[in-house]
Amino acid sequence: MDKLFNTDLEALYRAAGKKKNRPTVDGRHSLRDFQALWVNCLVVDGEVIVRHHDGTTKNKFRYGLELIDPARLDWTKNGELANGNRIKMGVEMDGDNMPVAYWILEKHPQDHLFDARSQHRHQRVPAEFITHSFLSELPNQTRGVSMLASAGLRAHLINQFEKAIVIGGIVASSKVGFYKVNQEKADDYGILGNYIEEEGEGGDFTEDVNDDASLVQKVTPGMFEQLPSYVDGVDTFDPEYPPANFEEFEKRMLRGMASGFGDQYHAMANDLEGVNYTSSRTGELSQRDVWRELQNFLSSELMEPHFERWANLQLLNNAVAIDKSKLSRLIDSESYLFVPRGWSWVDPLKELKAHETALALGLTTRRKLIAESDGREFEDVIDELAEEEAYMRDKGIEPREPNVKAVTEVKDEDEND
Repeated sequence: MDKLFNTDLEALYRAAGKKKNRPTVDGRHSLRDFQALWVNCLVVDGEVIVRHHDGTTKNKFRYGLELIDPARLDWTKNGELANGNRIKMGVEMDGDNMPVAYWILEKHPQDHLFDARSQHRHQRVPAEFITHSFLSELPNQTRGVSMLASAGLRAHLINQFEKAIVIGGIVASSKVGFYKVNQEKADDYGILGNYIEEEGEGGDFTEDVNDDASLVQKVTPGMFEQLPSYVDGVDTFDPEYPPANFEEFEKRMLRGMASGFGDQYHAMANDLEGVNYTSSRTGELSQRDVWRELQNFLSSELMEPHFERWANLQLLNNAVAIDKSKLSRLIDSESYLFVPRGWSWVDPLKELKAHETALALGLTTRRKLIAESDGREFEDVIDELAEEEAYMRDKGIEPREPNVKAVTEVKDEDEND
């Protein structure tokens, strides 16, 4: 391995991904931010469309990325072409169902809200400049399906239920009552509800009239009023609030949503009630497998193609100082690899003991353990350790060997107690 070349190349690639160097053609995102947005689009839209701009003058690396809203890939564009290709939901394919071009709307379909003159014109972009990524569920699938689709109905039901709860709370806090009228007494006063007959004229609605007191429609705290003699009492309307099954309903809906997302319920709903160490650990392990699959998908669909395209352009870019011959050999050998971040165990000490046993039995390597824990490279960790110890000795401090056995023994005694 060429340590010096690798270090220079990594530093150059990191610099190319900084926001100030405009890795995206709009200049709004760093490469790290672009990755986060890419994953967000994959989850929400079910697909990600990236356009590659080779030779752009927006940065010194002559390469830029553009994220295209999937709504601009016209799903209404369908039909057969004279050359034998066919367009399905905006994707032009040859006889082998291989994408050869994408029919992209020049403007977003909703741009007419801001520009009345907006017209739906297409731009045919060859497939070599487009990376269209989605999780395929069927053979010859053309477009992706949102990961939110399976949970969308449940989310809508929760939203409707919560609206009903709010309305119920407003109604419950506004008590409603109905006067019970003694009709015989009301007839003596010529009263029928609020209908009062006036002498010499037809009946008409007017203010409430009674012999003893006015009918009070609104009350304030501490108020006492006498009801008219023709009123026998009051019936109240008191709805039950809140409903007893609301919490259970919401939990069931959120559990279903979490299953649709491939997420853990207690993490997504922020509900740690009833979660213990064992259940949390079991769920965490299955959850990490989902994240690893997404990491691998991101690496294969975005990062590796991006690096290969970027590196090929740097071979022709005199503004970049890098050993072109070594870079060419690296591209040809396809030996580059993106290692994502990892996770430490729920109980770090038990994990270390398991790693120690696996190393002693020859079942794993330090390189694999380091990559799985935090995504770092084995050589970088060893170099850092050597530099750290050399610096300590230079300052007159002798590094001490960590007594892992003593620590584990103390931990074991605590557990036995």
